Amino acid sequence: MPSQPLKYANSSDGRSIEKSGLRVDDLKICYTKLHKPRSGCRLVWRQGNTYKYPQITMEDAETFLKNSKLILRSLSIDLDSEIANLTLKNIMKKAEDLEKFYECMKSLLGNREQLLKTEEIRLTVQDLSQAADFLKCIDPHSLKTISIIAYDYFWSIELDYSELELFVRSPKMKNFIIESVCIPRMKDEILPNFGQVDMEKSAWTWLEDIPGSAEKLQTTLNTGCESNITFSKV
Repeated sequence: MPSQPLKYANSSDGRSIEKSGLRVDDLKICYTKLHKPRSGCRLVWRQGNTYKYPQITMEDAETFLKNSKLILRSLSIDLDSEIANLTLKNIMKKAEDLEKFYECMKSLLGNREQLLKTEEIRLTVQDLSQAADFLKCIDPHSLKTISIIAYDYFWSIELDYSELELFVRSPKMKNFIIESVCIPRMKDEILPNFGQVDMEKSAWTWLEDIPGSAEKLQTTLNTGCESNITFSKV
């Protein structure tokens, strides 16, 4: 991805976003700190072969994301990258800022007149409840792929059943991926759900029928270097 210098948000940034059009191929939204005491978000925005990297206030983000004519192919929301590169003494303060950012994004998306349409959504979150809140704001009839990276060490597979049911019921959805550092720890909890298996392996795949559909639900569990659970319709 090409690199361009970022500029701090000002009143013209919102206008430039609106002039750029409402059809966006890929949009990534991350928290950023603007001139104190202002907070905002950093966008990574692709339209065709053109990339933009604006920093905007949350007010401008609200105006942009609430537009009913907005068309997104892919949406990413990142609630973790700002934490990963911090020293320990700064983590608690940044965690508070990210919690406020999460609440703001949840409110912003939830207050749209219509559910946001996008084919793909990628959520990097501290726990799966945050991902579930964001997914409630997305039109399930437009979604094809859901990817979740969760860093919660206390996650339970039971928390994800509602999202899995949504995936199975939605005819367009083909892939649902959950990555988490706690999946290897949960291996002994997950595997008994699928009957007798070889516990010494690091990857397993199961197929089961989807009621009322000619497709089957394929579940793949990986506990190796890439720890994830992938649900696919095949």
